[in-house]
Amino acid sequence: MKDLYHLVTIADGQKDSNAILETFRAIKAGKLRNDLKLLNYIREVPVSYATSIENVAEDRIELAVHENQAVMMKHDKFTLIRSSHFPGEFGVHSFVALANPAKGKAILVRFAYAQIRAERRNAVRVEVHHRFIGTFSGPSGEFSGELLDISVSGASLKITVTVPTGPDETGRFSCPLPNGVLDVPARFLRQIESSETRKAVLILETAGKMENIISQFIFNEQIDIIRELKERYV
Repeated sequence: MKDLYHLVTIADGQKDSNAILETFRAIKAGKLRNDLKLLNYIREVPVSYATSIENVAEDRIELAVHENQAVMMKHDKFTLIRSSHFPGEFGVHSFVALANPAKGKAILVRFAYAQIRAERRNAVRVEVHHRFIGTFSGPSGEFSGELLDISVSGASLKITVTVPTGPDETGRFSCPLPNGVLDVPARFLRQIESSETRKAVLILETAGKMENIISQFIFNEQIDIIRELKERYV
């Protein structure tokens, strides 16, 4: 999770926690507008629903939460909180003391400011856990690989050989997905090798129907993941 957020200290740990709780008290009392949203990530796909405060104690808050969010919180043991009332562009990180999907209740403790790094991305990226084969074709040739992740602006493929394509070479990328065949202009960005895998990174140019195919695929992945977690926790 370290690439999704990092903790930030403004004053010191206790003073920051106190300030966060005071913000929650002001929202509960109606002195501040309730714009609180909870945020969790599953396979890098965001799950975010609005929430309302039911009680603020000395060191914790009780919330009414969406069932899907409660499932995520029960799985992760933490959640991120977003609000315009927090200083700067920071969110808040908190630990989950209780999450009850059936009742739509949660209790959060141990609050700290956080920079939510994943929100700086231009597009939501989803890790792919089913086998789909994508192909890049360019002037230097073509290569295929297993789809590792995808967003409306990029994709990466697990490959087994060195690609024949040079950096920044343009071509087309195609990949059959459950909700349609993706076929878009693309640019080969680079090849990355590690001890675990070799992958090719592509920039995609999507619009209209092709962008909708990817967006629907990401949405379906989110629904499937939450369904799996509900079978475990609900």
